[in-house]
Amino acid sequence: MDGLIFPQNGVIEISEFACKNDVLMHLDGARLWHVAAETKTALSELCAPFDSVSLCFSKGLGAPIGSCLVGSKTFIRKAKWFRKAFGGGMRQTGILAGAAAYSLTHNFPQIPRVHALAKRLQRGLQDLGVGITCPVETCMVPRGHLPLFMGSYLVKGVLRPISHWYPVSRDRGQRCGPPEANSDHGTPARGAHPDK
Repeated sequence: MDGLIFPQNGVIEISEFACKNDVLMHLDGARLWHVAAETKTALSELCAPFDSVSLCFSKGLGAPIGSCLVGSKTFIRKAKWFRKAFGGGMRQTGILAGAAAYSLTHNFPQIPRVHALAKRLQRGLQDLGVGITCPVETCMVPRGHLPLFMGSYLVKGVLRPISHWYPVSRDRGQRCGPPEANSDHGTPARGAHPDK
């Protein structure tokens, strides 16, 4: 949740309880890559307490599409049967596999840098008075309300801007155009992305 890392010993305790009570455990590991990179823990160790795991190549590693399902041979065979029965099969998926392979090779090693940028963004936002709802541990910066007229200095020296939110007209409550056309309405706040 919010990019926080759940302690592995807590996961193991829950898994042991589930196993004793014949409850299967599945992990939606969309961002498990980030946990592995931050804690320097092998994915096999992080996945071990679960009966099945899904790993996302798009959310976690920036591939355009794709996830993989991990589990026992029997479980995977049954999952493939259900996928085919419900029309989920795909043809000519080599290009998707190529994108996933690229993300593993090139993007996974970049995760520590992304985490450092997220922590830097947290510090910059806090310096501007933005409330951070919990500490940054991975790539997500959970924040409270973003002040409307923060200005373009929000990411100066922190991250490169990728999008703008223009201020709302004070008198009409409407969305205004670019600041050059509405210079009396303030400066746009900028969102940031750790891609560059």
